[in-house]
Amino acid sequence: MIESAMVETLLAIAAEGILEHDATGTLLTGDGNRSIHAAPQGLYACAGVDALDQPNWLALSVESDAQWSALVRLVGRTDWQDDPELASLAGRRRAHDRIDEGLARWLAGRAREEAVSQILAAGIPCAPVSAAREGHLLEPIAKSDFIQEVDHPLAGHVPIPTQPLRFHETGDRAFPGRHRCSASTTRSSSARSPASATRRSRGFAARASSASDRADFENGTGERPRERIRA
Repeated sequence: MIESAMVETLLAIAAEGILEHDATGTLLTGDGNRSIHAAPQGLYACAGVDALDQPNWLALSVESDAQWSALVRLVGRTDWQDDPELASLAGRRRAHDRIDEGLARWLAGRAREEAVSQILAAGIPCAPVSAAREGHLLEPIAKSDFIQEVDHPLAGHVPIPTQPLRFHETGDRAFPGRHRCSASTTRSSSARSPASATRRSRGFAARASSASDRADFENGTGERPRERIRA
């Protein structure tokens, strides 16, 4: 049931707010990228834009007074250092808008990579914000086999994220979708003997059909499937 899946997701999202209210009486409300445990915290635009003409964002979070002092020195804002209100987390949260404006001006003329390196060197949590379309370029992902290329008749070579499953007979990762399994099978089987390719394609087809049958069953249009993909 779709409703059951939605309830599970809602419970996971709402847990913090429920526990916080029960323990402290504090009612958590939406606050964007900000946090009750860190200030300043947010996304800030650096110089330049990406391939789609979107800002180059970085994320930073000041989690302690020591990190705040380091950020003040890095940005060169002596007025922040002399402001007693900004010496505490509560005061910085009240002045979050003012701090954000100052950080935005400081970062606007700096390349993202340079800014991230400087902020991290100062001991402040910081990272570049990567678009989902660039996820396969991250070094840990690129070094793994989680992303597989599929030969698409119209789009050409397309990087596709796979599932955390492997087919029992072949050891290959399961692609999210029957048509993707078929594309992978066609390409990889061509390098093997005809007999091996036949066995391999049958294995993929059986499991792809099983996944399709499962989907039909869950949609109320088919019988309960008898086979399952094994991890």
